[in-house]
Order: sequence, then structure tokens, then C-alpha cells
Amino acid sequence: MVAHAEIRVVHRGGSKINFREPVITNDSRFLLCASGESVKVYSSSSEECVHDLQGHTDLVSGIVRNPSNHLQVYSCSVDGTVRLWDFTDGILIKTFIIGYPIYSIYVSENHGAFSSI
Repeated sequence: MVAHAEIRVVHRGGSKINFREPVITNDSRFLLCASGESVKVYSSSSEECVHDLQGHTDLVSGIVRNPSNHLQVYSCSVDGTVRLWDFTDGILIKTFIIGYPIYSIYVSENHGAFSSI
């Protein structure tokens, strides 16, 4: 017998991890993938998800390594924010509020990322 009940969504999950191009760290130890509202950090040796970087409130649309620190990445989202992460520890360092949906991100190695903000 099937009991009918009201369906309630408590947390919205990820999406296809191939939605955006993944990022491989300089030392090839980690693979970072946009997955819904978060960035998943996978160990290339154990193939495990070691961190789930959560903080965005809408679809993560891009990930890029910080050229001035190999332990950090920037993520951008349709929620209008850019977030700087220490992906090895899974820590959010800083949030930049842009206020408009962001669909991709590029960081020049010749210029400090967000140094003027």
C-alpha cells in the first residue's frame, strides 16, 4: 500500500559536472568541478570528493585558478558573486558582490585578480 504525502524539497542538489570545464590544479593532485550551487574538489589519487565548496545561492558558472596563489580558486555564479576559495582546506576566503549574473570568468596571469576591488 502506498501512503500519499506532500512532497517537500529541503535542499537543491548539484547538476551535471560537465556543465562547465573542470579545473585541474598545477600539481595535478585535485580536480575541481562546478556542480549546481557548489564546487566539488576531487582527489586525483583516491578519486574521492574531498571538499564540497558551498556558498553560492545559484548555479556556479565558472571556476579559475588564482594565478598568484596555487592553493586558491575563484568561482563565479549566476547569483552575481565571485568567491575566492582555499580549495585544499575547503575555506571561503572572500566574496565579491557584483550584483549581476556572471556566466564565465577569466583571470589574467599578468594582473592581480580583483586587486582594485
